[in-house]
Amino acid sequence: MPAAQRVAEEPAQGLQPSVHLRGSGLGKTHMLHASGITSYQNFTNLSVCYVSTETFLNEFIDSIRTRGQTAFKRRYRAYDILLVDDIQLLEGQEGDAGRVFLYFQLLLRDG
Repeated sequence: MPAAQRVAEEPAQGLQPSVHLRGSGLGKTHMLHASGITSYQNFTNLSVCYVSTETFLNEFIDSIRTRGQTAFKRRYRAYDILLVDDIQLLEGQEGDAGRVFLYFQLLLRDG
């Protein structure tokens, strides 16, 4: 079973996080959407959030500027499944993008 399908059909069963790094135009966004839709349809009790890395990063930076980190954390920790598109944009970044990567690590650790 392909990893994306397994993640969608068996959320939180060992493949979390699932990161798909491929070239542009190969269907990563479509696969991410399909995973979210499948999870939502199969597990109606779970909440699913889809967000682009750009939106997530902008909200993260705004939360730092406005001292709203607690609300930011609460918002994204409230979801059972968080789908972040184009996460590869954070690879090797420093500054705020690096902080977002660390935040993902905290989400995984603390739930």
